Amino acid sequence: MGAKWIVAGACVMGALGAGGPAAADNEAYKCGPNSYSQHPCSQRKVNTEEYQAPAGKKTPTGIARRLPGETEEEFTVRRRRVNLPESDQDECKRLDTKIPFEQERLKRTVRPDEATEARASIDAAQKRFSQLKC
Repeated sequence: MGAKWIVAGACVMGALGAGGPAAADNEAYKCGPNSYSQHPCSQRKVNTEEYQAPAGKKTPTGIARRLPGETEEEFTVRRRRVNLPESDQDECKRLDTKIPFEQERLKRTVRPDEATEARASIDAAQKRFSQLKC
């Protein structure tokens, strides 16, 4: 049993040693507008440690159909917001709960100063909701 571990360790060390110099080169060859290869297909070389591919546009995955239990209105909102930045989507969700809360607060308030504060909060939230295109 001990000999198996020694042989396995030697194989792993051999594999690491063999891959070491090749992995250190980190060269890629540009073969087309969107393809690269480790083998020469043109004269252009790209150092893969220095080259950072730009992040692709977020694709709207899972928007083709409604989710189980999702209403038509929820589906429409989700489709409309899919192209918004993630931070804006989070703010829209926050505003989705804040606006009804403030409207309910406005209905239940008795004091005029609290009603004015609730109305100002609703107006500010609705303005931001519109700016974000929620």
